[in-house]
Amino acid sequence: MSYRSQHHARRALLAILVAAVLVVLVLPTAAAGAATPVRPHINGAAMIDDTLGYAVGQSGTILKTINGGNTWTRLVSGTTATLRGVSFSDATNGVAVGDLGTILRTTNGGTSWVKCTSGLTSALNSVCLAPGNGNYGWAVGTYSKILFTSNGGATWQAQTSGSTRTLRKVKFVDKEFGWAVGDVGAILATEDGGLHWAAQDSGIVTSPLFKSVFFLDRNLGWACGTLGTVIHTEDGGDTWFPQVVSNPATSAGFLDIFFLDEATGWATTQGKVYKTESGGGDWVMKPAPQGSFLNVVCFPSAARGWVLGDTGSIFRSFDLGDTWIAGTVEDLHAVSFTSAGAGWAVGDNGTVLKTVNGGANWIPQTTGTTNDLLGVAFRSATNGVAVGAQGALLVTSIGGTSWVAKTSGATGGLNAVDFIAPGTAVAVGDNGVVRRSTDSGATWASVSTASSVAMHAIDLLTPSSGWVMGDSGKCWAVGASSTWPVTSLDASFDFTGVSLRSATLGWACGEGGLIVNTIDGVAWNKMTTGATADLTSISFANDTTGWAVGVGGVILKSTVGTTQWTRQGTAITEDLLAVKAVSTSTVYAVGEGGAVYKTTNGGALWKKQPTGVITN
Repeated sequence: MSYRSQHHARRALLAILVAAVLVVLVLPTAAAGAATPVRPHINGAAMIDDTLGYAVGQSGTILKTINGGNTWTRLVSGTTATLRGVSFSDATNGVAVGDLGTILRTTNGGTSWVKCTSGLTSALNSVCLAPGNGNYGWAVGTYSKILFTSNGGATWQAQTSGSTRTLRKVKFVDKEFGWAVGDVGAILATEDGGLHWAAQDSGIVTSPLFKSVFFLDRNLGWACGTLGTVIHTEDGGDTWFPQVVSNPATSAGFLDIFFLDEATGWATTQGKVYKTESGGGDWVMKPAPQGSFLNVVCFPSAARGWVLGDTGSIFRSFDLGDTWIAGTVEDLHAVSFTSAGAGWAVGDNGTVLKTVNGGANWIPQTTGTTNDLLGVAFRSATNGVAVGAQGALLVTSIGGTSWVAKTSGATGGLNAVDFIAPGTAVAVGDNGVVRRSTDSGATWASVSTASSVAMHAIDLLTPSSGWVMGDSGKCWAVGASSTWPVTSLDASFDFTGVSLRSATLGWACGEGGLIVNTIDGVAWNKMTTGATADLTSISFANDTTGWAVGVGGVILKSTVGTTQWTRQGTAITEDLLAVKAVSTSTVYAVGEGGAVYKTTNGGALWKKQPTGVITN
């Protein structure tokens, strides 16, 4: 079974298991069967150190990274309720809270989550486990509710807040001193672990809605909120005074605030990060890669920080917030370039990323689907087609700014697509399914292939010529008719990629390190590669120079075309699922966990590209 077929099987099994878990564990009052958004909003995060972190959000989303945000793994939460806050006392013990009084607890690093009884049906917006003693914790929410735990979140009991205002954020510096902030200027403080809560005066006449609070110790603290408000205290909140922000975010307001030390801090809003290096004496706006609401900011150390927010936005910084790097949590399966600068990559959960500057930054595009996207092809900077699981077929005529779903009539996966001028596109998939369009994707017709095996790759030379490669050694010569003949090369191999230079010259790759070559457009001959890993994609820049990629980060290069292959990129470990040779020097490879690699010197050096970077 090819890598792609195995991937489909794993994803299908995962979907079944998740659905089964949700049937058993879904909250009675939740909207059962609610679909997980393509790019769910992130509402809270807990970064344990520079490598380990958790994020929570919309529709029960919980993500985990163990490599500093290079990749994020979706965890099974067992709920569809939106999660709004998360806190970990160490690498394995944590609590997440959210709508409908949801409290989830893990004691094994997120491998499993147990629902705890809160006694509430209203939303819990924030949770904090006490630094230095994770047995103690607090959660706050709607109607000024405050809950307390003394056993790491296993059980919870109510505390009296003395307020009726919704609380948005809670922060403790130890098991005794803590603060909670919320609507209409609400600031509550405790010095005895919440046995008694007292209101504090923010000093702001307009009484903003406070979204976040952060304290470094029992004295130094900051809070932020609507109307571009940032306030500061040096005496534990006995007195608060406003701080001046140049060009403040008065419309969206500030959403979160974090300080690394008494001088260096950050506050986030819609599409912007503000930074101070003077304890808030002055705040400087820093750009972020896109206009999402950035709901969370945290820096576990000076070496690395994160902002996270709506539409699955996850950005990292390695220079104290002066530049921000974006990333996707999804495997990328295909890539298409129309020039050295303009390209698109597609992947799981409807992911589409676009670059217009040769991969210097990648911007997510909205597709409106949750299906895994497995193939993409653009014939110009504006016209493109993407295909995927469950017969997904998307078309754009404006460079991906918007995508329109088309009916393919296929129930299985569409695994690959090619799109050439003037307007011919052909998509191939499982069960020998072929769909062809001659009007730039507006309408699609079926093509008979006299086979039911899965097709994984296609390369068109003209609207009526090219090759399709599939499982069990099958290949098809593309023709102008509605029926294509099938050829059997070697039933012991599944083909996954194909690259043609002419009607007589081409290559195909597959499992077990297989590469075959044709020099007459009729016979295909096996080549010696020295590889044993499954190869997933192949691309030639000219008649002699090409690359093949595969499982375990395998990259092979040929400069002779018909005889020799050599290994490159030996430090790469992610599964690589697609490769595109833009020229003999510039090549892109994409794959597992949103990995994007680029070489500009023919593969002598491969550099990993975070999917997005922006600087001042």
